[in-house]
Amino acid sequence: MKDKLPKVKIAQREIKVYKALQVIPHRFYPTYESPFRDFEYKEGYHYSEDSLEVQKTTFGWNEATQYVAKVEKGLYAYTSLRWAKREWEGYTDMIFVEMYIPEGAEYLEGDDSEIVSTELIWYKGAKIHHI
Repeated sequence: MKDKLPKVKIAQREIKVYKALQVIPHRFYPTYESPFRDFEYKEGYHYSEDSLEVQKTTFGWNEATQYVAKVEKGLYAYTSLRWAKREWEGYTDMIFVEMYIPEGAEYLEGDDSEIVSTELIWYKGAKIHHI
């Protein structure tokens, strides 16, 4: 039974990640939003959170109860494009943008290529991948 929260790490170098964004069509140009936060992302910006907020929560009943870490605050992405596409399979309005967690940013690694950080950078001209 996992009883400890994951350890927050500090990026020793830039880490390439893939941010899943929903394409919102508009009359003249599309916008790109986080599917969970209704927050618009734009090319060429550096995004940041003050800190990562992690809580221990449980699921299951009786002897099957397990403890898991639930990240309440942070910027979610994936370290594997393949895994990200698998997670969002069936969604036709999603794209995956190559972004970077900068050196010095706090981050947590989850299961299955998930990563949550205090900072993400969407460089101008970054690759965009479609499902």
